[in-house]
Amino acid sequence: MTKRTAAGLQHRKRTMKTIACVGRMVLLSLLYFLVPLGEEGALAQERIVEHGPYVGKLAGREIVARFMSDAQGLPMPGSFFYRDTGKDIVLFHDPAQDRFMECTPTWQEEETVQGCSEPGGYWTVQLTPNAALVDWQAKPEDQSLRTVLTRADPASGAVDLDTQIEALRVAGPRLAGPEQGHGAVRWHTVTEPRSKVSMPFLTRAPTVAAMRRINASLEKQFQRQIRDALFNTARHNGEADYDNKVFVTGTKYFAVAESASSYSGGAHDNFNFSVTTFDLRSGQPVNLASHYHIHPFERRGKKTAGSSLMEQARAQHQTASFSDQKPSYWDQGIACWGKGPGSVNNRNTNNESDPGGMSDTARQMSGESTRWTVFPTADGLAIAYDGFAESMRSCRANYRVIPWPQAALACRLPGQAGNQVASTAQAPAHKSGAGCPR
Repeated sequence: MTKRTAAGLQHRKRTMKTIACVGRMVLLSLLYFLVPLGEEGALAQERIVEHGPYVGKLAGREIVARFMSDAQGLPMPGSFFYRDTGKDIVLFHDPAQDRFMECTPTWQEEETVQGCSEPGGYWTVQLTPNAALVDWQAKPEDQSLRTVLTRADPASGAVDLDTQIEALRVAGPRLAGPEQGHGAVRWHTVTEPRSKVSMPFLTRAPTVAAMRRINASLEKQFQRQIRDALFNTARHNGEADYDNKVFVTGTKYFAVAESASSYSGGAHDNFNFSVTTFDLRSGQPVNLASHYHIHPFERRGKKTAGSSLMEQARAQHQTASFSDQKPSYWDQGIACWGKGPGSVNNRNTNNESDPGGMSDTARQMSGESTRWTVFPTADGLAIAYDGFAESMRSCRANYRVIPWPQAALACRLPGQAGNQVASTAQAPAHKSGAGCPR
């Protein structure tokens, strides 16, 4: 090896060591900002420290409050809510006056620190390790009212400040209605009056273990709806409306259909529809859509015209005998259920009137069951479009009920999971529906 070659190797080694050293410094710098700091849920990336939750009374009403500060300890916007309403009120900090202003949140004000033109009150706050000392005024010229807020005991299972606050928010009053149903399956409807959200809970089921499991799942759904409704209605012009309807199939299934209408800013409101179906024996949720062919399919290598759930629902819709079922937003459901022969909506030729490939030439598509809600009713199997296309948003919840014997024609045979086509050796599904959930 020549001296020049050896010198070159030494130079490269020194260069690599330098690069490695710099790389470690950069990595440590990144970790410094990514690793959580502080003891009160510091949001390390933004260097924000959260304080709370604090509970107490303000002018005789129970409240829950939280505060925030930056890494230098300077106040940042906080919030509080009266427990009898559950709706957030933003606390914007005015550095000139060193006090907070109560402001009703709007969809725009949440992203600013501008405050509001007509504050609902004024707070001067001093934080201590276990309390918040608050001097409150309804107006700047009013005599201040002193109150002491104490740090709330951690909620069971709460892992962060947000979870603790939301646990306190949903812990409001509840009103139980009369028992409904009959025989081995009964329930009552429980209403949370602040949000006006109601949820059915089982009072009797084939097994106690299943009833407890189902009610625990419904409780989580109930709390989510309460939080969402209170969040939306706390904001200027915000709206939220939930409707939970029960469908019972003997002692086999208990299904809860959630229709949610809300406004959270923008050009129009939003509408969503979903159904959770529970097995009354096990208490576990079941996905019936995976057991049936939704789009046209082949069996034994041949097309099965008119057998899929979508085809049956569309054909059924075009008969007068089912006119009492849920009406559609457009043209009595024709736009939601495809054009098809004899439709009065043949003037519509764009894809918006044929969601998810519902035309006669539609073939099975990947993930077909994810765009459809399939759930049981006492009269048969219901199917509704569940896509998120903007043009089809009003088709959600536009369900059609297919009698059980007819629905069995779309039953997937063994080996037909997902979108796989059955082998030629397999026989057609029986009209009795013995091979499908019912």
